Amino acid sequence: MVYNVIWSAQSLDMLSTFDVKAKTKVIDKVEHYLSSDPIRLSKQLKGMFSGLYSYRIGKIRVIFAIKDNTIVVARIGMRKNVYN
Repeated sequence: MVYNVIWSAQSLDMLSTFDVKAKTKVIDKVEHYLSSDPIRLSKQLKGMFSGLYSYRIGKIRVIFAIKDNTIVVARIGMRKNVYN
């Protein structure tokens, strides 16, 4: 089953801070790879991010929620900053 992907306004703002190569890589990985099996490819988060998942693309993290058969991308950022 392929999940639909919805990008939040905040995630698009965060994505716009990356260079073109990184943007393309993140969009491609989320749209074509993560959307095929998000639970197996990600890590469930705890604490204040409980209920969300994290997907790793090198040093970049994509924080998202799964609702029905839709992935809602909430945040995108470098590992050291995205959880703050």
